[in-house]
Amino acid sequence: MKRICFIVFVLCREACLFSQSTVSYNEYFDYSRSYCPGDPQYNNWVGFLNSLDTASGKFLSISIRGTYDQAGKTCSDKYVVRQLADAMYNRYDVSLLCDGHYWSVGTGCSDFNCGTSSDYVELTLNQTTCNCGVSYTLRPCITSSNWGGVNTETCQSWSQSANQYMRVELKKIYGLDNVMVASFIPFDECLNTQAVKIRVANAGTNNVGSYVIGYSINGVLQAPVSVSASLASDETETVTVLSSYSFTPNSSYQFKVWTYDPNNTADSDPSNDTLIYTYSHTGRPLVPNASHVTSCGVGKVDIMAVSSDSIVWFDEPSDGKILGLGQHLLTPFLYYSDTFYAESIKFKNQVHAFGTGFNNYTTLSADPSEYNGGMLKFSVKEVLNISGVKVQNYYGNPSPHYKVYFREGGFEGFETDSTEWTRIFDAEVPNSTTHSLIPLNLVL
Repeated sequence: MKRICFIVFVLCREACLFSQSTVSYNEYFDYSRSYCPGDPQYNNWVGFLNSLDTASGKFLSISIRGTYDQAGKTCSDKYVVRQLADAMYNRYDVSLLCDGHYWSVGTGCSDFNCGTSSDYVELTLNQTTCNCGVSYTLRPCITSSNWGGVNTETCQSWSQSANQYMRVELKKIYGLDNVMVASFIPFDECLNTQAVKIRVANAGTNNVGSYVIGYSINGVLQAPVSVSASLASDETETVTVLSSYSFTPNSSYQFKVWTYDPNNTADSDPSNDTLIYTYSHTGRPLVPNASHVTSCGVGKVDIMAVSSDSIVWFDEPSDGKILGLGQHLLTPFLYYSDTFYAESIKFKNQVHAFGTGFNNYTTLSADPSEYNGGMLKFSVKEVLNISGVKVQNYYGNPSPHYKVYFREGGFEGFETDSTEWTRIFDAEVPNSTTHSLIPLNLVL
């Protein structure tokens, strides 16, 4: 009698991955395709959603990445992560702020070409859902080609052919002796000497009584730090890695920190042991140098202060009105001696999103047959230097002509009075595949 041995190969494609420490979704999307039940992009998204039961898994972090941003975005606040997971699992809407970004879950965003309503779940880094524009968004079950994108347009038919992989990954509590570096304690950008602190989490199921922290600064290995404590499962503690470190103003630093030897044994999940953090230190601005100025007669006077940083002029020593920006100030018309105050400040570039809720866009016009425009109002609480405004032309004009006007005090009541406005830009701006920059130099 012959015996026949069957060898069976089980092939598992990387689409909806369920390891003991992570749950993830990873699929390839074609910009010209929509997906319906039976397609892996659709089916595996539903399977991914159904795996996010917070009653059986304690999730620690969530990340989104893909072809056009392989580092991606991560939320490491476990309480936010668990609510996002619960919203995806139970199909309800939520929007939460985490690590500087709004993470939102939306339901019901679909073109209703196929599938069922319970599958129409979206995950996005926007405060509102079911939007277009450049973002980090996954909605594989929308049943049209507007399935999202990672650092690309999320409505693919608009302006690009962005075929791409998109991946969502959630890490969770797993294994014995599993210690991870959760995050850095943010530095004070003005304080030149300060401590280096991190948050360490027990991502395992047992208590950890000891572990070791290794770290380097700008590639230079530092002396390890041994920690003895009772860190329970799913708990986090703050550890001072270095009690005092001197930063140089206007310099960048790279910190690499890792944990090892929890309970004097090997870590069960080395993948979460290391964190790399890049920090740019601004430093406290220097006091400017200024001299008294003597001028005979009444009139305006040119006065000056010198500093390696930017200078703002005020009419009072505190809570005064801003008179100007820069080394020189032409004073108001003077009839007698007066005192003016110069302060050094440092400007930092920050991205501020504002708009109507349509992916934080403000729609200025929507009629391709008209000359279009709109008005925006800024309420400024501190010095604001606007270096430009990014715009997107929807109608394919290769070089649209833009005019930008400014009026201090708002636009209400002056919408049709051209004498009240100052034109600060008037030129063509070549269209790009995403956003075009209107350069400005406006200090508010």
